Amino acid sequence: MRAADPAARELAVIGCGAIGLTTALAAQRAGLRVRIYARERLPDVRSFYATGVWSPDSRVCTSEYATADFKTRWEEMARTSFRRYQTLLGLPG
Repeated sequence: MRAADPAARELAVIGCGAIGLTTALAAQRAGLRVRIYARERLPDVRSFYATGVWSPDSRVCTSEYATADFKTRWEEMARTSFRRYQTLLGLPG
């Protein structure tokens, strides 16, 4: 990950749900100083109640609109995401 401004060393993250915390962690690992601003804290964040799962059943794209390479691209995205999440947890991926 690279900062838009190479001189930037600090990042403000809005929200402490799954996406906010993942963004903060990735930025911190990239060497940025991170500050999180959040209206709610666990367990009152939306991510705590929503699964946030993207799966072939998520209806992100119906077969009527899917391109020929959709299945291959979807599988590649899912495998890449899984490996990244395993790494974040310190597990082999």
